[in-house]
Amino acid sequence: HAHTYPPNYHPETNNVTPYGIPVVNSIYDQGFDVQIFEPSDYALSAAKRMCNYGEKKIITFTLRKAGYESVRDSRLAEWAKFSGVLTEMGYHVVVIPDQDDMLSDRTIFEYDWHVADVASMSLDLRLAIYNLADMNYVTNGGMVGLFMYSKVPFFWYSVMVEGSHVASADYYRHQGLEVGKKFKWLGDNQQMIWKPDDFVNLMESLASPTLSARA
Repeated sequence: HAHTYPPNYHPETNNVTPYGIPVVNSIYDQGFDVQIFEPSDYALSAAKRMCNYGEKKIITFTLRKAGYESVRDSRLAEWAKFSGVLTEMGYHVVVIPDQDDMLSDRTIFEYDWHVADVASMSLDLRLAIYNLADMNYVTNGGMVGLFMYSKVPFFWYSVMVEGSHVASADYYRHQGLEVGKKFKWLGDNQQMIWKPDDFVNLMESLASPTLSARA
């Protein structure tokens, strides 16, 4: 089983993974901090050089565009419209694209926004930029793990996606989470938004205390 993580994992004989939500809940209930992801000093210094926008506050978008289960892909046109609003408000929007898209169609470049393409290739650099940002937006994809297990602020949109097994109501209930709730270890500035990532729903975040408290 050299190509599995953990090394002794097997889908039938030993299918408990250390990063499954029930396991994390158990660890959290014992009093342990499960939000342990932090960027390296090197990545933070690089991010500070990259994200030197004067007095402008930074907002990041982490957007999904992948060949696998495309039903969970971000609504890029809606995000581009929302980016325009944030820019007019004085924020600097940094878009961190899906690595899958960067290595294939590069759809992310069809829109008029700032794409931090190099960050799509480095989890460390991604996390450093998230730590510098005033707020981070993400949709349902693999990168939510970075957000859930770190202390960076975020709005996670499209938590539930119709047609996706790993984003269904049954999936979350199996993980011990009811629809409309959020994982017990998340902070006040970390929000799971169960609505789709369309422009109207994105705009609602601007009135949230989570964002206004950091403005």
